[in-house]
Amino acid sequence: MEEVTGVEGKGYPGKRRLRARYTLLRREEAPTLGDLALRRDLGLEKDYPNIKWSGNALLTEVFIPTFGKGGAYLWARAAPLFDPAGNVTGAIEAVRDITENRITEQKLERSKAEISIAAEIQRRFIPDNAPIVSDFRLAAVTIPAMEGGGDF
Repeated sequence: MEEVTGVEGKGYPGKRRLRARYTLLRREEAPTLGDLALRRDLGLEKDYPNIKWSGNALLTEVFIPTFGKGGAYLWARAAPLFDPAGNVTGAIEAVRDITENRITEQKLERSKAEISIAAEIQRRFIPDNAPIVSDFRLAAVTIPAMEGGGDF
């Protein structure tokens, strides 16, 4: 995390909840996602993008341009921790760097768009109607092999 954020971890473990502290997704001193998982009434949802609740856990994903080289897509989950009696004893927050996945998805979407354009151009080469030739009835069909291409 120190490498991703550029912030040393010294001094952060053991801090009490709801105190101002460094939060990974906002890059500033602020309550964390773990705080929000513990206290929904804090109204922090507006400060974090794309929060989704799943039971008592929350999930979010965000792009932070200042992380790493050229920015990073981060996925985070936070949830309260309970003791055997069911009492809340704290919270846990997990963060994953999903940059490689998002970049791959973006490349795939671009490739799909390019294939769709190429297939449309290819379809336009085929006439809408068969030519009229005396004493012959002509018909044709094009069946794409996959997204594009095929035989006439």
